[in-house]
Amino acid sequence: MAHAVETAYFADRPAWHGHGVTVEGARTWRAAMEIADALWEVEKHPAYALVPVITADGVSNHYVPMDGRYAVTRTLRDGSVRVLGDVGEQWTPFQNVEAGEFLDTLVDAGELRFESVLVLHGGRVIVLLARTPNDLVIGDGDRVCPYIGLVNSHDGAMALSVREFQTRIVCANTLAVGLRERTPNVWKVRHTGNLRERLEEARRTLKLHTTYNQAWAEEMHRLLDQPFSQADYAGMVKELFPVDRRRDRKREDPNVDRRAVMLANYHRTRTVSPAMLATKYGAFNVATEALEHLQKVRGRKGYDKGEVRLIGSLFGQIADQRQQVYAYLIRN
Repeated sequence: MAHAVETAYFADRPAWHGHGVTVEGARTWRAAMEIADALWEVEKHPAYALVPVITADGVSNHYVPMDGRYAVTRTLRDGSVRVLGDVGEQWTPFQNVEAGEFLDTLVDAGELRFESVLVLHGGRVIVLLARTPNDLVIGDGDRVCPYIGLVNSHDGAMALSVREFQTRIVCANTLAVGLRERTPNVWKVRHTGNLRERLEEARRTLKLHTTYNQAWAEEMHRLLDQPFSQADYAGMVKELFPVDRRRDRKREDPNVDRRAVMLANYHRTRTVSPAMLATKYGAFNVATEALEHLQKVRGRKGYDKGEVRLIGSLFGQIADQRQQVYAYLIRN
């Protein structure tokens, strides 16, 4: 399948698909977006339908206004215009520059260093990933990097979303969860109104990033202190991902393969030490590694499976599955 990455910027190491520009060292939001060729804007125009009309002289085509519908367009470097989506009257574009500036000013922790900017699917989706200062350490040296990510769309398909997450250095697992203390780590806003006016709302929701990171680290230490055997892990996997036996006969239930990779990864993982493996924190990492990197993912039209994993891990099905694992571990 062709990759949906049109242009991209990555700091220090290239991405899985080999597309984009890789440079040494992270950049500010504007420099990163410039390297990724993501500083263009979109426009919103009334939409028209080309309709054949029968007249006395024959059949001719006429453009008929589509009441309440608008086309979102992007002008390319060669002057041609690309239609990105079809939206309603209330939909307001959040430009790429607005998104970068918004994310940069959201966290009161000094200037963010942006490690990735991706322009996906012809410009319909923009992804920004920035690393924040002060790594976290769980246990005797399991280093975890705090990040904040933003996904914005120009096709009317999704709201602008900001999510805080953590990544283990040793395996690049994404470990973001909604904590039981109800410390939010996801904020979404529909494309209406002014994005800058929502900054304080986003800050209040995310509690300035540091609150979530502190609460997350405390929760992971609690999980590290609680034993969790291989039998416990197997029981969790089977309870969270039940198999419909009627579908199982034809191997149609995706939980069949999901269970298999999660159970196998308990023995195959090279990123969780034996001592850590016998704890809830170890189980959380083994399960997350399998869900994020090993389970089969369904393709999405126009997207490579790697790109599906990326967005799914931050805002989609994989994030939901990771949350299920975390919720199980804290209630059992």
